[in-house]
Amino acid sequence: MYALLDKVENLIKQSELYDANLTFKVFLRNDPSNYTFLPFQFPNDCSGWAIPGIKNIYLYQSDCATNSTYNPRGDVRSITSVLAHEMVHVMVENRFFFIKAKKLGLIK
Repeated sequence: MYALLDKVENLIKQSELYDANLTFKVFLRNDPSNYTFLPFQFPNDCSGWAIPGIKNIYLYQSDCATNSTYNPRGDVRSITSVLAHEMVHVMVENRFFFIKAKKLGLIK
């Protein structure tokens, strides 16, 4: 898993939105019938899902040994590309929320 996360980090470092101080919580599962007790926690129609405000990222179904993640239709993508994509969602929210909040006078 560490090798996959290193690849993800290398991908997101290429973005001008990259912030080394951001931390993420990543949730993977290999069986989509597990851990479904919280509604809307794991995606039901896509491979990955990010909740930017709390920086959580959930993947529908993953296989770290093959760097594969699946959506409910069975389409396959790499874990590294889906995690990088979802992390960019968080980075966009992180960057532009604070700009907007400053303009609105919510933070200094």
